[in-house]
Amino acid sequence: MPLWVQLRNRIVYLIGSGYYHAGDQLPTTHELAVDVGINYNTVNKVYTSLAHDGYITSKRGVGAFVNALEPDVGAEQADAIREVLDECVAALSDLGLSRDDIERSMKMYLRKLEQERG
Repeated sequence: MPLWVQLRNRIVYLIGSGYYHAGDQLPTTHELAVDVGINYNTVNKVYTSLAHDGYITSKRGVGAFVNALEPDVGAEQADAIREVLDECVAALSDLGLSRDDIERSMKMYLRKLEQERG
């Protein structure tokens, strides 16, 4: 698995696990690159991907901040959502799909639903 994907997955995990909360500022790309010992451009690619997928908001010259993952749901509903998603990912993994395949399949499925609903 490419290094940038590993780092991205780790940050997504840290956000999902509650290590980072909504509004928390992530390390700068330079700080993280130095801390992890990787190229600045690799970290930049990770942050760009996280921003594209809605995990963070990057503000040039200010920093990268964690977005609220479930802005309109309470803790009980958020737990129920995570439980359903865990079951879904486990079932797809049992079918032999990789994490990337699961993500790609889910995105295609959601696009299809959007098209059907107009």
